[in-house]
Amino acid sequence: MGKTGVLAERKVRSDKKIDVKPTVSIELKDCIARLSFVTDTPMQHVMEYICDHGVVSRKVLSYLNVHFQRTVRLNNSLFIGGPDRPAVLKRDSDKATDRVHTRVSLATHENICTLAYALNVTPTRAAAILLDTTIKQTDIANIFVRTYLSKELNDSRMSELKKLLRYVNTNNSSEEHYSWFVFLSNFLENIKDTTSTVTDSIQDLLNKWKFM
Repeated sequence: MGKTGVLAERKVRSDKKIDVKPTVSIELKDCIARLSFVTDTPMQHVMEYICDHGVVSRKVLSYLNVHFQRTVRLNNSLFIGGPDRPAVLKRDSDKATDRVHTRVSLATHENICTLAYALNVTPTRAAAILLDTTIKQTDIANIFVRTYLSKELNDSRMSELKKLLRYVNTNNSSEEHYSWFVFLSNFLENIKDTTSTVTDSIQDLLNKWKFM
């Protein structure tokens, strides 16, 4: 076989990333941007994480299954669909939107294409639906923040931060229960104009907390 044939049969790298550019509501974009700010992580990496986890989430897929126009297999599970199912709603033309960009693994992209086939929409539209549904129907934001903190802080510091969060939830004047995402988001809102990094600000907070 000649060189041309060898090149034609060259396998696609397993770590190849595929561009995904869905159009989402400004509200969803702002939510992802806040999650990006809170964890000091680029927005496209946040979206990649959400897509990776959402497209294999049983909760997300079960929620969307009611709109499946075709039967598909996703994450080793068979989801029954049919033309009698209610189609997923189109975007509200009066709602402000913007295009966002991320890159996902080949496996995640193939799953998004399968989801698009099931929903009878384009892969780009399926990615937008996936982002929105995963944020709304799962605890993904809280999990992402908690995972970030566990990487940035040692076990002792993480333990102290958990105690602080419990203290805040026990003693706040309202009945609201703060998640990791809400707690850290509110905290960083007060220091966003400083030059401190997220990790340094948390460390400083914990140092003050120990002497309260």
